[in-house]
Amino acid sequence: MSDYTPTSSDILNNWQSIGRASKKPMRPQELFTLIAILLLLISAISVARWWQQESFKKNNPAAYQRQVLEKSLARTNYRGWRIHLSGNDQRVDEARKLLLRSGVFYNQIVVAKTGNDSNAFAVSLSHDTYDNAENIDIGDIPRHIQAQTPATRPRRNRRKKQNQIPTTPTTTPPPTPPPTTPPTTPPTTPPKQPVTIELQESVNAIGMKFRQIPAGTFMMGREDDAHEVILTQSFKMGVHEVTQAQYKEVMGINPSSSRNQGAENPVGSVQWKEAVEFCRKLSEIPAEKAAGHIYRLPTEAEWEYACRAGATSQYSFGDNESVLGDYAWYSGNSGNTIHPVGGKRPNAWGLYDMHGNIGEWCSDVAEREPYAPGKPYGVTKGGCKSSLASGCRATSRSEDCLQSHRYVMVGFRVVLVSADEKAEP
Repeated sequence: MSDYTPTSSDILNNWQSIGRASKKPMRPQELFTLIAILLLLISAISVARWWQQESFKKNNPAAYQRQVLEKSLARTNYRGWRIHLSGNDQRVDEARKLLLRSGVFYNQIVVAKTGNDSNAFAVSLSHDTYDNAENIDIGDIPRHIQAQTPATRPRRNRRKKQNQIPTTPTTTPPPTPPPTTPPTTPPTTPPKQPVTIELQESVNAIGMKFRQIPAGTFMMGREDDAHEVILTQSFKMGVHEVTQAQYKEVMGINPSSSRNQGAENPVGSVQWKEAVEFCRKLSEIPAEKAAGHIYRLPTEAEWEYACRAGATSQYSFGDNESVLGDYAWYSGNSGNTIHPVGGKRPNAWGLYDMHGNIGEWCSDVAEREPYAPGKPYGVTKGGCKSSLASGCRATSRSEDCLQSHRYVMVGFRVVLVSADEKAEP
C-alpha cells in the first residue's frame, strides 16, 4: 500500500478538472426555449395581476378609487396644485372626503359632478397658477377635466334670526291693503374707501413692531355670510408677520423649508400649537414680563378687522384687483417664492402683507367633524404667494388646516395686550 497522502491543493485541482469536464455548451435551441419560458411566465403573472386589478376595480369601485388616491397622495407633492374630480356624484363625494382627511386644502379641490347614472370617475392635477396650466395624470386614471376655476366653499349663514311670535289664525277677514305706491329704488351706497390713519406704533424687546388698532364695529364676511361684529377693546397688531429671525430668537429653531430660508422672510411650516407656544415664550422674556406684555394669536374677527382698516371693499385698498400687486405677493407677481416682510405697500392702518406672501394662523378652531372627527382644524387668513387674487381678499379664509400639521405656506403674526386685559380673546 502506498503511503501517498493527497494534499488540499491536489483535491482542489481534481474538483476543478471534474467541473470543467462536466460543463457542456448550451445549444441555441435550449437557450431560446429557456427565454421563451421566462417570457411566458412573466406574461402570465402580468395578465393575472391585470385581471385581478380589473376585477377589483369592477366589483369594488369605491375601494379601488380610495386605493389609487392614497397611493397617489403618497408619491405626489400636491401643495400648490389644484385637484380636479369628475364623474359619479357618490364617488366624487367620497374622493373629496378622502382628500380632506389627507390634509388637502378645501379650495384646492375642483368638483364636476355628472350624476349617478354613470360609474365614471376621473382625477387630474393642474398648477395653482393658471397662467400656464399644466395637467398631470394621477395614477392610471384618465384625464378629461380642464376646469380651472377654484371650488367655492359652502357658506354658513351667520345672520341672527329674529324671534318670531306664533299667532293663532282667526276667521276675521284680512285687512284692506293700503293703496299702492310706485316703488322707490333705494340709493346704492358705494363701498367705504379706506382712510389712512396714523396709529400709535410701538416696538418690543426683540424688535417686533405693533400698531394700536382702535375698537370698532364692522361687517365680517361677505354676501350671505356677512354679519356685524363689535370689538369693544383696542388691541395691538403686529405690523409684520413673524420673521424667521424673530422665531429663531425665541424658539431656538427655524422650521421653514430650505427653499424659503431668509432671516427677514416670514416663518412657515409652523404648527398651530407651536405658534401658541411662541406667544407664551415671548411673554416670558424678562423685559416683556416686566412691561406686563402678553402675546397671543389674533382671532379671525380681529384679523379681518385689522386687514380691512376701515374699508368695506373686497380688499383694504378697494375692489380693483389690478393694483393688488402693489400691496401683496400672490400668484400674479411672487414667482412662486416667499419674499421678505414689508416689501409691499401697507394698508391704511400701517399693516403689511395682509393680502398675501404667506397664510396666517388665527386662534379660532374650525368645526370640521363631518370630515375629520376628533381632529382639531384651525382657521387661516391672508392668502399666500401661490394664491389667486380671489384668495387674497379680506374675507378669504381657510378652515382646512390641521392644527397638528406643518404647512409650508402658513405662518402667523401676533397680538399684544397688556397684563390687565385677558390674554385669551
